[in-house]
Amino acid sequence: MLAAFNDANAPAVTAFYADDALLLPPDGTRVEGRVAIAEHLANILGSRELRMAITPIGSEIDGTLGYITGTYVLWSRDQPVSRGSYVEVWKRVDGVWRITVDAIHRSA
Repeated sequence: MLAAFNDANAPAVTAFYADDALLLPPDGTRVEGRVAIAEHLANILGSRELRMAITPIGSEIDGTLGYITGTYVLWSRDQPVSRGSYVEVWKRVDGVWRITVDAIHRSA
C-alpha cells in the first residue's frame, strides 16, 4: 500500500479499502466509502509529488478484526509537509484483509 501511495497510484491504494470504509484525514473531513476514498486519493496524489514514510508501532489481530498504529511523515518533493500518527482498523472480508477505518492525526 505504501509503495502504491509513493508511486501516486490511487487505484492501487484504494484497493486496500473495504467498500464501506471510512477515511478520517487530518483535515477533519469524513470520506465514506471506497468510491469517495478513490476520488479523495486521486485528488491528493495527482496534485503534487507526495511521498510518505511510516513507522508501525503496534498491531493486533483478533479473529476477523485487526488494527495497526504508527507514525507517518508526508513529504512533498524534499520537504516534510505533515507528520503525525495513524490507526487503521482492518477486517477480513471474503478471505482478504481490507481497511475499514483509517484515521490520521497530524501533529501540531
